[in-house]
Amino acid sequence: MKRKSDLRVQQLVSEFHLWWQGFVVQLPRRLSRWSPWVFIGVILVICAFGVNDVLALRMDVKTFSMLDTTKFIPELENRIQEMKWLLGLILTAAALFTVVQGLATGFSARSFADEAEKALKEFKANYPAFKLLEERRNGTLENMRLLASSIRSSSPLRRSDEGFDWRRHFYEKMSLVTRQRILSSDQVFPYEIVAENDASEYVFNMRRLAQFYWAKFIFEKGLQAGCLEDLERAEYLLDLAIRKNRAAFYLHNDQGNIQIEYCKLRLAVYRAQSSTANESHLRDAVDCARRCFEDSIAIQKAQLRAYHNLAYLEADLLAHLKPTPAAKAQSLQAAIRYLNNGLKYPNWEREPIDEFRCGAYYNLACFLARILPMDDAKKLNGSEYLKDCLEALKQAAKIGAIEPGVVEDDFKKETGDFYRLVQCLFLQEKPDFLQLQQDMRRNYQA
Repeated sequence: MKRKSDLRVQQLVSEFHLWWQGFVVQLPRRLSRWSPWVFIGVILVICAFGVNDVLALRMDVKTFSMLDTTKFIPELENRIQEMKWLLGLILTAAALFTVVQGLATGFSARSFADEAEKALKEFKANYPAFKLLEERRNGTLENMRLLASSIRSSSPLRRSDEGFDWRRHFYEKMSLVTRQRILSSDQVFPYEIVAENDASEYVFNMRRLAQFYWAKFIFEKGLQAGCLEDLERAEYLLDLAIRKNRAAFYLHNDQGNIQIEYCKLRLAVYRAQSSTANESHLRDAVDCARRCFEDSIAIQKAQLRAYHNLAYLEADLLAHLKPTPAAKAQSLQAAIRYLNNGLKYPNWEREPIDEFRCGAYYNLACFLARILPMDDAKKLNGSEYLKDCLEALKQAAKIGAIEPGVVEDDFKKETGDFYRLVQCLFLQEKPDFLQLQQDMRRNYQA
């Protein structure tokens, strides 16, 4: 019997302990819920005393004779002091209410956070898959920081994404482990989910990833192993970024460069088999790329990049579709106009980049050289195009950031843009022209 009594006491103690824990947890919420009503009640009581004093003062006025000032004035002063005290009490109660309400809210929020954290721990313990998913997400965020660091190390600009240049062997310089970490994470936890609620960070993440897949495609294409899936992935990621920020003109430029890669693939197919269908596919790809760059210019006119790429479309892609020299010359003239317009602006996109500006001047000289009348030496040496070509080369030589291999091919190979020009120039102009060849690459850094 005694044992049953002890068990009953233990049960009561346990129940009281559980009740007390629940009471302590719920107390801040109850205080937060009931404190406004308590405050209203206190104010009403104080106001009742105040009204009572006012009524009493009115009765005193009727009772005392207005001529008997010796009795009335002291009584009036007492009533006024009481009313001042009541008003002070009301203000004190209001201040105390604010403090109590703040404390109750703080305790309530802390209690809620503790309960939520406890529930989250229990949830993770019961469902380990979610813990694994969180680990994957954290790993993905770390990979994004790793990718941003890789792009930053290969860019000369503060905005490292803007200085991205796949020709700098960005992808092949990354270690195998870094490449595979980025690729494997993308398969387990899609990058487009990461930082989706932070629009600015999300846009930068998508742009960097698109640059990564774009560089991967170009690198593998050079090994005759390019995968079209990488190009499509880059296009998709940029499309997601543009949806978040349509005013980011640089995203339209990136999208246009992805379309240029499609154009190159279509051009290779067209050269292998120049059918009407293949020509149509190539023109569609060029039109798609052109729209991207025109959208970029519509948002931000003062930039060089979009004009530079439009010139490339005209001179190096559409010119191949023109059946006559006159038609090709029209494409080259359009390319020259684009570059002349773009070179009016100092910024590549949002910052000046000397290397890219040097490339724009060099391309302008190449396009002018292609349009020169090489078959007539007199016309050639007196041509305005020749003067413009030499001036563009001089501007490029001032910067001197052209890759030596490119310069060597253009000046010394028969297929180069300046090979025939060197042969046709008058003797007195050749030394200056050949000196430009040397200056063109003096500041190039691999």
